[in-house]
Amino acid sequence: MFRKDGLIAFYKGYDSSVLKQCTYQTARLGIYKYLYDRGIRQHGEVPFFTKLQYSIIAACSGALVGNPADMTMVRRQSDLALPPEQRRNYKHVFEAMYRIVKTEGFLALWTGLQYATVRVIAVSASQLTTFEEVKERTRKWRGVKDDDIYNRAVAAAVSGLVCSVTALPFDNMKVKFQKMKQNADGTWPYKSYLDVFAKTLRREGLFGFWTGLPAFYMYVAPHTLIALVTQDYFHIFFTRNTKH
Repeated sequence: MFRKDGLIAFYKGYDSSVLKQCTYQTARLGIYKYLYDRGIRQHGEVPFFTKLQYSIIAACSGALVGNPADMTMVRRQSDLALPPEQRRNYKHVFEAMYRIVKTEGFLALWTGLQYATVRVIAVSASQLTTFEEVKERTRKWRGVKDDDIYNRAVAAAVSGLVCSVTALPFDNMKVKFQKMKQNADGTWPYKSYLDVFAKTLRREGLFGFWTGLPAFYMYVAPHTLIALVTQDYFHIFFTRNTKH
């Protein structure tokens, strides 16, 4: 990538990624934390399956508001893998959205929403529930009352690994659907989620769903550590004077 397109290739779609984080992540993490805190205040603890329910609610909300930015990010990043004459060459995230709406219609911004939602549910169910569960168990095992950086770091490491393994197959299929271009005869390469699954399995085999796992983990692990640990400390800072 560096030899062919230079350093800028590694930041292709950066503004789309930032907008995605500001929409999808804000909704997903904020809603989950709100529901989790409410559960703690009402019952003193939140069982694992209740955490799972909270993560699914948060995931659906995050996927809905974040899909337009996520779609433009996927398309802009996949441009580098296409021949020059087939590239979309979006200039920035808002120009990409404008062109998508103009040529494909407003609802095209939510292309692949159902697949993105399944992917985000897989991410949230494995990441958020694991993070809180490991924090609680580590705290009890160490015999301490409050979380500190050590059990937060352990929880983030475990959460990142579980999330990577769980979410990559869904991410794999979502990306394939969102970045596809029409064939010469006007048809589309994939017709549905099941079609993406069947063709990937037939073409790449079962382990093809986990293609790029090391690279995916290198993205998910630091993201999980930074996002969830930072959120915890921000939550402490902004609620320390709040009476529950």
